[in-house]
Amino acid sequence: MSGSRPILSAACVMAGLLFATAAEPVALQDRMQLADGLFRRSLFDLAAKEYAALAQVENVEGMDNILFRLAECLRRTQKMDQAEKVYLKLIADHPKSPHIPRARLQCALLQMDFKNEESYKKAIQTLEPLAHEGIAPEVRSAALYHLAQAFEQLKEHREALAHYEVLRKRFPNTDYALYAGIKSAWLMAETGNAEARAQAMELYKTLAEQKKDPKIAEEALYFAAKLAFKEKRYEQSATLYQTLQKQFPDSPRLAAGTLSAAWANYHAGHYQQASDLLAGALKQTDLPDRANALYLKANCLRQLDDTDGAAAAYAQLQKEFPDGELSVQAWYEYLTLLYKAGKYEETIAVSGQRIPPPDQYLDEVLWMTAEAALACNKHDTVVQNCKMLVTRCPKSPFVKDALYRLGWLLNKQKAWDEAANWFLEIVKQFPQDPMASKALYSAGVCHAYMGKRDVALRDWTDLLTRYPEAPEAEETLYQKAMEELRSKDYRAAGATLDERFRRFPDAPKKADTLYWRAAIYRQVKDYPEAEKTYRACLAANPSKEIEREAILELGIILLQLNREAEAAETLCTLLDSPVAEKMGEDRLTWLSTFEFSQKRYDAAAKAARILISVKPDKGWLQTGWTLLGRVHRAKNERDAAIHAFEEAMKTGASTEFAPEAALRLGELLSDAGRFDDAAHYLDEAAKRASSPDKIGLRAHAYMGLARNAAKKGSDEDALRYYISVGILFDDPVLVPEALTQSAELLEKLGRPAEAKAMRDELKTRYPDKAGTDNQPPPAASSVPSIPSVPFPSSLTAQRSTLNPQPFNHLTTVPPNHLTILAGGRA
Repeated sequence: MSGSRPILSAACVMAGLLFATAAEPVALQDRMQLADGLFRRSLFDLAAKEYAALAQVENVEGMDNILFRLAECLRRTQKMDQAEKVYLKLIADHPKSPHIPRARLQCALLQMDFKNEESYKKAIQTLEPLAHEGIAPEVRSAALYHLAQAFEQLKEHREALAHYEVLRKRFPNTDYALYAGIKSAWLMAETGNAEARAQAMELYKTLAEQKKDPKIAEEALYFAAKLAFKEKRYEQSATLYQTLQKQFPDSPRLAAGTLSAAWANYHAGHYQQASDLLAGALKQTDLPDRANALYLKANCLRQLDDTDGAAAAYAQLQKEFPDGELSVQAWYEYLTLLYKAGKYEETIAVSGQRIPPPDQYLDEVLWMTAEAALACNKHDTVVQNCKMLVTRCPKSPFVKDALYRLGWLLNKQKAWDEAANWFLEIVKQFPQDPMASKALYSAGVCHAYMGKRDVALRDWTDLLTRYPEAPEAEETLYQKAMEELRSKDYRAAGATLDERFRRFPDAPKKADTLYWRAAIYRQVKDYPEAEKTYRACLAANPSKEIEREAILELGIILLQLNREAEAAETLCTLLDSPVAEKMGEDRLTWLSTFEFSQKRYDAAAKAARILISVKPDKGWLQTGWTLLGRVHRAKNERDAAIHAFEEAMKTGASTEFAPEAALRLGELLSDAGRFDDAAHYLDEAAKRASSPDKIGLRAHAYMGLARNAAKKGSDEDALRYYISVGILFDDPVLVPEALTQSAELLEKLGRPAEAKAMRDELKTRYPDKAGTDNQPPPAASSVPSIPSVPFPSSLTAQRSTLNPQPFNHLTTVPPNHLTILAGGRA
């Protein structure tokens, strides 16, 4: 007999148990009855002593029965080595005994207790004869069951299944058959192919439905649920677990299978059911595989969109099992959850828990952290993570985006040189990717920001050559033209814009493109083409800003072509817009003067007010107030006219408008009865009109002084000014009136001879005016106005430059557009 258990001889066993010897038959019979009574009452230890004593008696009747009962008592009191020795003695001494099959069966089972290969093989040798026909059913069924067990332990699964199958067919109504069914199903599920696993599932279902042994039904449901899970039939597995819960609510398998049931529900999409199962289980602090349960709980809550709950479960898992098997995977999912939920500050904090990140998640963690940092305006972190990603994970699918993000962000930080290098790295590494053209465009933008126009043009030319059909081609042509304009390469800029029209006739920015094409025509003095293109720009539904600029440019060209009426009509449309100030002081002066000459007083006044509002130097300011005063005077708005002319004089300027302002102010003040103030400004007008070209204005000033003195009642002063006009000037309107008024005043002052002399001079100098001395003097408003100021010759000069503004900073890369407006004008 092999094994570590010591085996005593049968005689020693019986001697050790013997405590009395009896030879009398009556005493033997009593002892036999006593032993059997103790045996029936399961008092095996006491029964064993009686049977041992009986076994010492020679020639006692029924010795085989005594030995068998003794062995059974020893076995049931766990004295396996002693029991085995007695079984062997029975087999050796009484080979014909009906107890031999049972004894052999028990010896085999005792052999199997050693649980090693040799003992299983010996057990098989012992059991095989007992599995044949002719053996008592109760022994044969047990032998078949244990024989299958032994083969199973030796991993001879086919033999094991075969014996279980014989048992189930030959003894279907025995407990052994039920247990053989469970074992067969388990073996088929664990070791068989898909067909065998299907058979196992059917067998489990059959066993679960039998009513004879609830424990077998319970086990069948449990193992069927596990098999369905293993087969990834999660809905079936979840249903079987639910049935187990319903039929056997106190089953210990429920606690053991909670996690599997939860996983089955999770994979079947029953996230709430899975979460509910785990909620109870997680209340046990000593729950086996608690880490797995916490992990699954977090995933269930994540699927239920309970971000806070999932985050709490992940955090708890990290706290309790920081170095557990699932800690890295859970940390990554926790990070992903926070990132997708937009909890960027928390994303950054959790990512910092593992530095550096695990290799298997390195690129994804770096990218998520970079994007989270970008949302939090932590740009240094973004740059750091993106650089680490492209350096340490060169094969990552995020490299391309990280390179672009580096370029985009460094461009925002005005680190244009470095940004351009990252953009160009995309072109180098991913030349066939759609992002390459975007990166090349953006590199050009960065170089343009740096003032490296040649390099920017190189990038854009490269883009148009290598990626002619790229979505960025249209914008690239536009920006290339703008850069050529800044470089004053008008021929190249014109050719680039023409190519854009040819390739993208209906592209956005059509009006903008037409505007700049017209500007180039104007720059090269092709005014007819410039006019035509500006009009095309205006017909292309431009933005308000471009529309106003185009109208202004068109008006200036019309002036240059001496089409003043059209120019005035065009420019007047801008008087209510912000761009009106861009006309410049000279054009506003011309426009106000021209509109005044056409008696379009409202437009003339608007132009004058705009001139005043731009806060020019005092000369232009005086001009604006004088022009505004003209309009009010022409509209008989005396007070407003007085205010305007006073403001003109307050400037202290000495422009060609100063004499007119002083004259008109004096006339208006005189009409208002402010004679002293009027005399001051009329005298000022006379002084300012001292040059020969202003002799007519000086004559009006003296005439105004005369009229003002007459209204005041100062006849002597009036006579002196009237005589001055008559003597100093030769005006066919003013002089006849002055001589007539002089004659009347001389008569009034009692000097008839002098009065006659004045009338004679009138007849001599202006014979057609004689005899009109009784007519009233003409009203001040009918006195000829100062001649209109002509459009200054300097305004016909060509504007010397186009001045596109620099690029705005990129808000997105590539930007949708970069607005460039005209700058200062000549």
